[in-house]
Amino acid sequence: MKALEKIKKKYTGKWIALSGGKVVAVSTDYHELHKGLKEKVVDNSVEVIYSPSPKDKKYETML
Repeated sequence: MKALEKIKKKYTGKWIALSGGKVVAVSTDYHELHKGLKEKVVDNSVEVIYSPSPKDKKYETML
């Protein structure tokens, strides 16, 4: 299993901030995650992803 897939599986249903391939922050709320990143991260080398829960996946075909 790839590293990103492991991270997504570990943090299902959450927003995940990655920098240099490492998790720097996790939250169920995107705005809280973003607010926390402003305080933690000096540069802009952060990628934010969402790991959908099974409930989220149920509705993804509706989009």
